[in-house]
Amino acid sequence: MKKIIHLRTLQAVFLSVIFFSCDRGNEEQIEVDFTVDSKMIYEAQGINFTLTNPDIVTEVTWFFEGGEPEYFNDVNPPTIHYGTEGIYSVTLNAIVNGQKQVVYKENLIVVLVKPEGEFSFVSINTNKDEIYAGESVEIWVMAYGDNLEYEWSANTGTIIGEGSTITFQTGMCFHGTAEISARVSNEYGSMERTIQIKIVRKDING
Repeated sequence: MKKIIHLRTLQAVFLSVIFFSCDRGNEEQIEVDFTVDSKMIYEAQGINFTLTNPDIVTEVTWFFEGGEPEYFNDVNPPTIHYGTEGIYSVTLNAIVNGQKQVVYKENLIVVLVKPEGEFSFVSINTNKDEIYAGESVEIWVMAYGDNLEYEWSANTGTIIGEGSTITFQTGMCFHGTAEISARVSNEYGSMERTIQIKIVRKDING
């Protein structure tokens, strides 16, 4: 009898070790990320980059395409200046818990030539043209000019924020196409652009 109890005890300990190991292996990996204080600037202006969770990284390498400096090896980079008109990407290489993570944000920075006088409304943009109902997406406009004012509207959902970049939040029950418009104006006139976002309602049974 004692031998049976002893055997069952060993089995229980063995199984607990297995389950504990599985639980630890299923722990969610913390993802590194960063934010910027502006995505659209004029030539010679600067942008500040900030890690959202600096405490989890042990090594960091930034690559600022078209920026000055172009490379930086520290958590807090200086203000990055862009001297030439264009659209640029940013890459962050970080070591988190001994593993390498790469954050690549394509076409993140838009650098414009500072205009004199009149403005031209270039485009309205988003990084997603299809989302699920209840989700949100960032939308921004590219416009040349001084003293610009931005007016946003949509046929559904909610617009959060103001200025050249907003967040569009959909309703949980909407299914179809959302149309979001931006009107840009100053003392020289105004222009309007519209973008369409496909909204898909999740299948509850799926």
